Amino acid sequence: MKSLLANVDGTTNWEKIRQDYPKVANNQLSASAMMRQMEALPCRETPLWIAYYGALQTQQARAVFNPLEKLRLTQLSQETLARAIALEPDNPEIRFLRFSIQLGLPGYLNLSHHLAEDREVICQQLPRVARTGQLPAEHVKRIADFMLREGKLNPSQATAMRMLMG
Repeated sequence: MKSLLANVDGTTNWEKIRQDYPKVANNQLSASAMMRQMEALPCRETPLWIAYYGALQTQQARAVFNPLEKLRLTQLSQETLARAIALEPDNPEIRFLRFSIQLGLPGYLNLSHHLAEDREVICQQLPRVARTGQLPAEHVKRIADFMLREGKLNPSQATAMRMLMG
């Protein structure tokens, strides 16, 4: 199967993935459908692929009715995201995926252990990748906007994120 998330030359279309993932989070696109498209991509063991796939596992858990299956998928998601971060610990996009997932998890699951650590890495590393152009400016702004609205930032972190908003 050719993935809808691939460029014409078969490489991964990260911009499409970055555009489609919020649609999954907002229930406009099926997590399972996007996961199938991700599985058809050639870059399955890159840290960024692993991170998006892990985030999609949590989104998939939201659609499941069985509480034990929800918990299993959520725990699996956290393991997948941890694997991606172990491979690329300073990547603010990967950290952001885990941060946004853990921020939305119910406290009683006791799975939101990395919020402070991820917040710090995002606020330190996002300006660097914005300067170097490693992330598209629009995506940097989406992350910075989310962090300002939801991230519970200290004043210096908030200043760093506001500067990215342009």
